[in-house]
Amino acid sequence: MSTKQRNTDKQENTGRIASRVPWRAVLGAALITCAAAGVLVAHRSAQQPPSSRYLVATRDVGAGEVLSRDDLGSVAVDLPAALSATPESDASEVVGRVAATNIGASSLVSAEQLLEDGRLLDPSDVEVTITVDPLRAPLDAIAAGETIHLLATDPNGKGSRVLSENVRLVSVSDEDDSSGIGSAVGVSVRLGLPDVETATSVVDAAVREEITLVVPSPLSGDPPSPDDGSQRSE
Repeated sequence: MSTKQRNTDKQENTGRIASRVPWRAVLGAALITCAAAGVLVAHRSAQQPPSSRYLVATRDVGAGEVLSRDDLGSVAVDLPAALSATPESDASEVVGRVAATNIGASSLVSAEQLLEDGRLLDPSDVEVTITVDPLRAPLDAIAAGETIHLLATDPNGKGSRVLSENVRLVSVSDEDDSSGIGSAVGVSVRLGLPDVETATSVVDAAVREEITLVVPSPLSGDPPSPDDGSQRSE
């Protein structure tokens, strides 16, 4: 190869190398700038206090206790998405609820630790699940949390009676189910009752008689009138 050809090749290689160097430099500078910006944002975020406040228990709360406003405080904290807690703004929805589990002092309060509103507020309250014939359960007119009356009908034709008044409907299944006490197949309903004695009467009637769920008038809390010839349970 001649000296002239070698000089020409050297100049071309030098040109190619020189043309690549600025792009690498620009890319490196861009990466450094992005990294610096990320560090700055993280630093500023670390300097800002949490803005979201969540409810905490101010004392040890035992399962079955009703929460009062004095039992609740709040703390400002950034929580991971996987951790459940109740915002301070929802405090009014927690007051009066029953703790389903023990809640330690200064622990975050979450919905999973509480019973649904209105459940088991009195120490004597109990719940029982029975199965009712779908034709005796007006599913289109009842929903969990509402108050109903219970009628019991003797299958031997001795009439009906008022079994229990102003019963809280805790939950109701809109599908045929056989998990409750009573009909082999029917609608499963969970009832909130005032004491064990009432629960015993309801369970006994669910086994021996036909139970009917009655929707009371919103204008009156009076129980329904049983059929002619019936008698009211004491």
